[in-house]
Amino acid sequence: MASRLGDGELERRYFDWCATQISRRLLELSPDELWSRAQQNPNADPALPPDPRIAAAHSEYTDLVQRLTLSVAQELQLPSIKQWRKEYLRDPARFERDMLASAPDPGGTRESPHP
Repeated sequence: MASRLGDGELERRYFDWCATQISRRLLELSPDELWSRAQQNPNADPALPPDPRIAAAHSEYTDLVQRLTLSVAQELQLPSIKQWRKEYLRDPARFERDMLASAPDPGGTRESPHP
């Protein structure tokens, strides 16, 4: 069945899987770790001061989230879409249990985030 999926659907599943991995890791981090990573990420804006209280005043929430996401993505060493696709087609169940859109909804109330 997975081999019948089009490239667009495989890409959607890849991004879903990556987002799930990053989300889980972010939820494991303490507030102090989140601040530290936001300030120490090599892709962080060097113009921002290292003090989180000052940095918060100079940075938008989305900038912090972007930095944290990049930091966690680097830590997790997520595979390229080409490598992921190859592995997914070999064993879809290994990845599908780790996708937000594929997660079981016990109450049956969640709508899919993807049309």
